[in-house]
Amino acid sequence: MNDSPRSRAFFSYLRGRVVVWIVCAAGLTLGCGRSLPLGGDGAEDARTDLRDGAVGRPDGSVQRDGSVQRDGSAQRDGSAQRDGSARRDGSAKRDGSAKRDGSAQRDGSVQRDGSAKRDGALRRDAAPGRDAGARRDAAARRDGGPQRDSGLRRDAALLRDAAVRRDAGARADSGLPLLRPDLLLSSFTAQASAAGAATYTVVTCNRGAAGSAASQLGLYFDLPSAPTVATPPSRLLEVAALRVGQCQTDRLTVTLSAGSYRSWARADARTVIDESNEGNNLAGPIALAVAPGRADLVISAFAVAAGTSQRPTSYQTTVCNRGVVAAPATRLGIYFDRLQAPTVGTVADRELAVAALQPRQCSSQTLSVALAGGVYFSWALADARGAVSESNESNNAFGPQVFLVLDTATIPPECLSACSVLVTPCRLLARNAQQSCGLLCATRTPAQIACAGAAASSGRCFSIVSCLLLP
Repeated sequence: MNDSPRSRAFFSYLRGRVVVWIVCAAGLTLGCGRSLPLGGDGAEDARTDLRDGAVGRPDGSVQRDGSVQRDGSAQRDGSAQRDGSARRDGSAKRDGSAKRDGSAQRDGSVQRDGSAKRDGALRRDAAPGRDAGARRDAAARRDGGPQRDSGLRRDAALLRDAAVRRDAGARADSGLPLLRPDLLLSSFTAQASAAGAATYTVVTCNRGAAGSAASQLGLYFDLPSAPTVATPPSRLLEVAALRVGQCQTDRLTVTLSAGSYRSWARADARTVIDESNEGNNLAGPIALAVAPGRADLVISAFAVAAGTSQRPTSYQTTVCNRGVVAAPATRLGIYFDRLQAPTVGTVADRELAVAALQPRQCSSQTLSVALAGGVYFSWALADARGAVSESNESNNAFGPQVFLVLDTATIPPECLSACSVLVTPCRLLARNAQQSCGLLCATRTPAQIACAGAAASSGRCFSIVSCLLLP
């Protein structure tokens, strides 16, 4: 080799520039390929080697382990690569690789330091060969580009069109039946709740395919045959708008005369709802037996104002008729002191006259009586003689009212005042202990009694206790 300064400068320039070496090697390969003989077996082998991308060695052998892969994969020794097939434009990539689609080379790129990866690992080219156009083309190939988006939009439009065809207008245009509500009575019962009273319970439901507007429920208390749409109901009840599958429960209690009844009920009694089935609105008949109405006398209030042995005790009593018919005049019994409730036939200590009472009417009675000192358990009894036939005979008694009557003949007035204040407003003494308090006070010295009376007049609760208990 010529060792002139010019040669040393040229090889010094080539040192470290792998790309230049690769371009030179590619040129030598093409030149050698054109000069190979094309006849005989040797020519066929040469053409085969050229198709396979083989490169001649200096010793005349063909190198196949470093050949360019047909799919454009990276060379293991870093040599120039071809795509294994003739390029339509005949051009070669400057970096030593030929891509069929012209996109950026992802593997087999030349390392910046000039060394090739001996393990054949794929690396991306760090050179600025991946321009915006190549990235846009690769993205289009990956996701199908805008064609996929347009297909999705087309499918969504088809689904929306199918949903629109399901509305009422589309159903009418296509000849399908319209969606309508269907009101019916899922339950209808009646029960005689008391003498002369009956309670009806009705459940209205919408079993149709659309919601219903507000309507009216008709009740027919007594009809020998089924009512028609033109039959006026005995009572109308309001039914709110009902969604599909929704129900409403209504209850009505009415007063009826004694006798037997055949009752009916009809949903949408005024026929204001356009229903899918107009033949299922009627329910009944229900057989109902109503007993004759009777009065029911009760004591609604019983109050006692306790007096003393020198002041009368007052009783205030209220009698009411809770029945469905009028009650005749009757007697009210007052029992001053009984441990057990009185019954009809028990002789009352006092009887008061009660005038005739209409249903829901009341009458108040007052009695004042002088009682001796002591504790009392008092009662009141309506219809004390049992003269009225009532629907309920077990609710006539009221009591007991427990109270204390002081014996003021042996108790000084100061003690009565002191014990009364201890009960109210001091609330230091139970009312039924007031008599015992008075008797205890009467045994104190005159100075203690005077002290307790003075404390009571000024409302000093604990001073009263001190005066009576301390010497």
